[in-house]
Amino acid sequence: MRLRAGAIVTAAMALILGFLPPAHANWFGITGVAGLCVGGNITDNHDMYFAYTDTTTALTNAANWTRTNLMNPTDLNTFTVSSPTDHTDVVVLDRYYDNYCDFPWTKDGNIGLRGFTSCEVESSTHRCDQQVVRISDYSLDLFTTDGDRTLVCHEFGHAIGLKHRDNPGCMKNGDFGESHYTDHDRAHINSDWSTEPAS
Repeated sequence: MRLRAGAIVTAAMALILGFLPPAHANWFGITGVAGLCVGGNITDNHDMYFAYTDTTTALTNAANWTRTNLMNPTDLNTFTVSSPTDHTDVVVLDRYYDNYCDFPWTKDGNIGLRGFTSCEVESSTHRCDQQVVRISDYSLDLFTTDGDRTLVCHEFGHAIGLKHRDNPGCMKNGDFGESHYTDHDRAHINSDWSTEPAS
């Protein structure tokens, strides 16, 4: 996703305030605030159910590859369901987005948002009840298989609460990184999802 300025401001604030993200980054998600147009933690356990909703072959293939090769070797157990319900953890969609949450979506696969992850908040726990991953078909049309995998790796990372990072790996902000999670990312994925971390 290309929201470089927001990521820089967040990083700068962390340095000014003298703290680093908590060990349980999967509680806080992208920004630390859950709501319609931002991310947050998706689940209270390591079983996650994904529903692909009329996705293209390219997105379906990249999503299956990411779950099988990057998520399932961690403590996560991922499954697919044929259609989303209230109990589905991640709903995956794609289309030629012109607008969603008033962010500038890509029209050429390069400039603008390539994908976006948002959540619905469960009011009693303040956790995301369900994540929705949206991928731009403009990007899928342009990218190679590895590019598709990196994009899905990135957005699925947000769906499980990973933040943007500057290190190599798919959570790199701005320009594409590589289609894998770093050791740091995997440590967050494997952390205790059942309790809220200390603030």
